[in-house]
Amino acid sequence: MFVPLASGAGGLLPHLPVIDVGPFLARMSLDDRGVLLGGPLARDLRTRRAVLVWATEHGSGDDRRALLDPQLKHPTVKHIPVDVLDALARSTEPAAVVAGYAHPDASTALRRRILAGGPGTPPVPAELRELLYATSAVPLLAPALHGQDRDLAAHAAAVVDSTGPNSAPREPADVYTWLRSGRRTPDEEADGQDEEKAVQDLLDSVAFGLWTAGEWNDFAARYAAQPIASMMTWRLLTHPDCPPAAAVTLMLACDDGTSALLHGLVTGRLTPEYLATEASGAAGLVSVLCAAAVRARAYSEPTVPAAVDAVRAAVRAELGADPERWRALLALLRTGYSGSLPELLRATADPAPARLPAAPKRRDPEADTHPGDARTGSSWTWLLTLAEPAHQGRVVRALTARLSDADRQEILAEICLCGDPRMLSDDLVEAFLASADARHRARFAALRWHRPQTLARLAALDDTAVNSVLLNKPGIPAAMKGRIAHSGWFTLPGTDADDPVVRQYGGAALPKALIHAPDAHLVYGVLGTSAHSLCATYQVAGCRRLIALGRLDLAADFVLGEPAANTARPHNIVVTTLREPLGAGDAAAAEDAARALVESLFATHLLTPTGSELTCHFEVDLDPDWPRIARLLAGRPVPQHAAATLAALPGAPDHLARAILEADPAQTARHIAVLSPELASAALDLVSLEGARGTDWIRDCIEQGLLTAEDVATRAWPAGALLGLCFRQPDTFANLSGHVRDLIARHSPLAGETTAILAQLAPEFTGTLPELLATASAAAEPVR
Repeated sequence: MFVPLASGAGGLLPHLPVIDVGPFLARMSLDDRGVLLGGPLARDLRTRRAVLVWATEHGSGDDRRALLDPQLKHPTVKHIPVDVLDALARSTEPAAVVAGYAHPDASTALRRRILAGGPGTPPVPAELRELLYATSAVPLLAPALHGQDRDLAAHAAAVVDSTGPNSAPREPADVYTWLRSGRRTPDEEADGQDEEKAVQDLLDSVAFGLWTAGEWNDFAARYAAQPIASMMTWRLLTHPDCPPAAAVTLMLACDDGTSALLHGLVTGRLTPEYLATEASGAAGLVSVLCAAAVRARAYSEPTVPAAVDAVRAAVRAELGADPERWRALLALLRTGYSGSLPELLRATADPAPARLPAAPKRRDPEADTHPGDARTGSSWTWLLTLAEPAHQGRVVRALTARLSDADRQEILAEICLCGDPRMLSDDLVEAFLASADARHRARFAALRWHRPQTLARLAALDDTAVNSVLLNKPGIPAAMKGRIAHSGWFTLPGTDADDPVVRQYGGAALPKALIHAPDAHLVYGVLGTSAHSLCATYQVAGCRRLIALGRLDLAADFVLGEPAANTARPHNIVVTTLREPLGAGDAAAAEDAARALVESLFATHLLTPTGSELTCHFEVDLDPDWPRIARLLAGRPVPQHAAATLAALPGAPDHLARAILEADPAQTARHIAVLSPELASAALDLVSLEGARGTDWIRDCIEQGLLTAEDVATRAWPAGALLGLCFRQPDTFANLSGHVRDLIARHSPLAGETTAILAQLAPEFTGTLPELLATASAAAEPVR
């Protein structure tokens, strides 16, 4: 799910025997228990049920309120899982039943069950009867129409069946018209909560709970053809009575269908099996699933991978590596195929049109703030990434070899729009680059460079168009940009070849990396671009580059000349150091003075906190000079301010790497731990998981064989953070979770008192998991 679990006691729950869950919860602090119940519940169904039973039968009002807090905190998604409401409905505690019945996410079917009466059904609490007699809300009263209490049914009928001027109609077509007429005009609309309340008030007047699935589908089709408002669309498709088919129809008409899909999956109202086998609107559904798969990578939401796995199995079984069927698939997706996913895949066996249909209009991916949005990504490419790895590149090579030029361009354009570059296999990237022209290679570089292997492959092409894109892309490593600039294999669109001094790149300042360019006028232009506010290190590097290129005159003009309007001025230390040799026209003396200044600046920036200026040295020097660094640090600890910068550089000697790690373990582990088993082991001992900058390094070390899952389970600290890691990312750390369970099992059977002590110790305990378990067992010993 999408709510991070606070590290500590809650992470123990999935690993405890079910019988110990209750005592554990009872002894947790109120704050920790509130976080646990208000966040994602345990994925294991037995543990989940045990938590719900305890919270509804033995918990306090605060516990129930925490349980009913939104489980999915996302800009447009708030929900309570169905099993939470079911547990409340079955409770013998009146307050719990009322809370479940009154919750907006409770379905009409659930409310009817509470009011049904009869053998085996708990009596309707008096508190709930009081609530229903006091309300005029249609969603709360409609379920009472068929309850055993005839007086309550009569009261409900008087409200629900009212035919007053403000009453909502009952038939789907009439409801749609009524909702459209009841929607306030833009002049009348308020923003934010006022608009949300107005929409909810309208919908609360409609007895949706009395509709059949067919009536819902009729309404959804009418609404999707001409949606009324984004907020209303969202409220309708997340309505607890909305059946799956209608929800999918509304989802495909929603501005944020991805969030709608995630809501349906996490609440259990949509299932992976239903989406992969029954849901209609396959073309739109695949687009939304593609975007959801991209977004879910940032969270630990198990239902999305389950849905993706179902689609993957269908794709591999039906399409294989047949290029004609993949071409037919693209045609069907572009024409908006409306059947189910299995029907879509089977339809690819039919002959495809001679020409591929035109691509749908998409948002500009470079302008999109949500990577992987369903309106920017290519669902065809996403499906191709689900094919057998050996088939992906083969399909691309076959298609681009046999298709017309126009269709080949369409295939290449689709690959450029893959929703998440991390999904692209090396073979697929190779097949694309071998087939693509310069325009598509540049487009691919602009959009899909983020995967390290892909970026390295793009840089190795020595392709002028690709280099030109990478040179001005934020996020590309500075050393890579510097090497591209030094090579000269790039162009600058938007520059005037006849005016080499005043250079603009697309209306913006020249990239700083051009300080390495073989064109002296470009180097001079970078020095003079005031937008950069280059530090002294960059300015000296630019002067040295100009001297090396034989343009002492340009270096002198920058340092000694009168700057034009809106151009940068040299720093005083640069002027003081270079004035005399540049004024004398002595290139050798100027180079010696500049090199000495660089050495002095580097020593100062390495040993003294000076903001970001240390980083500039490693952007200017394309290969780190580790002997120089070692010489300056001899006999000294690595300064903490320099540790993170040094850790990110390639090629650190082992002794320096260990010193860098020790200087700032939390900030450097992600770079240093993956260099060797010894450094990985050191990081495990030095780095607190609570303070570490991410935990990807643990995953990477396990995957690369530098650490074992058992190492992490027994040595990572603090124990609560380790348990939280397993809870939040159970799929990523499945092996680690297994070792955690084994450790706990060695202390089983856990006596109730031991479990209770664990609940109290875990949040603040600073040691490892074995130490936590041993401490809890020892503390419980006297009371056994």
